[in-house]
Amino acid sequence: MIFKVAGCFGSELPGYQSAGFLVNGRLLLEGGTVTSALTWEEQLGVTEVLVTHMHLDHVKELAFLVDNRTGRTPRPLVVTGVAAVIDGLRRHLFNDRIWPDFTRIPSRRDPALAYRVIPEGRYSRVCGLSVKPVLVNHPVAAAGFILREPGTSVLYTGDTGPTEAIWKAARGLRDLKAAIVECSFPSGMEELALASGHLTPALLEHELEKLGRPEVPIHLYHMKPLHLPAIAEELAGLSRRVEMLHQGRTYTFS
Repeated sequence: MIFKVAGCFGSELPGYQSAGFLVNGRLLLEGGTVTSALTWEEQLGVTEVLVTHMHLDHVKELAFLVDNRTGRTPRPLVVTGVAAVIDGLRRHLFNDRIWPDFTRIPSRRDPALAYRVIPEGRYSRVCGLSVKPVLVNHPVAAAGFILREPGTSVLYTGDTGPTEAIWKAARGLRDLKAAIVECSFPSGMEELALASGHLTPALLEHELEKLGRPEVPIHLYHMKPLHLPAIAEELAGLSRRVEMLHQGRTYTFS
């Protein structure tokens, strides 16, 4: 399974972009960074988008991706997620106030955008992968995903504070090749992390105990750029080796 990291941070500064991952060249995981990092050919190659939740750093460039593709591809861009997330996109982003409702542009019969709801806790086919959404702990409705193809599973937590179900769903996967886990703040900011539904290195260590599976590589995303030095220093002291994702890099999990 191939992940190209368009952006992997929990906020934005010059050179630091929010979450967006191109998976196997066709599936976009998150829509925070798309059009500002992917080539036009890569944007045109996206057939479906998985979105974990409605926060701006995960959806903002979907607006421009749909706009770029309108009239230039015969099929609509399909945005996929659990019911509450799709309802939020419909009501709060593509609502003819914040951004046009592309489910009826150019026309209702030939839209540039379509929505797809997939059920929580069950696998659905998405761009050739089997994808299971699992609800996580965040101030708004949010799901992490388990993505599977033959011989390979990857866990993506999305944004979450301390949680339970997604670790239980992942730890029994014999073919689990990687876990992409959030870590937003240094441990001295634990109160803020908990209030906003995020993790620190200290909280992360407790969460990884729930996963077990010490052989599985752990890759971190959603670090707040202003706190990167403090987070990196703390990660070096963890009992389990973890690695922060690198923006612009492509990772292969197999």
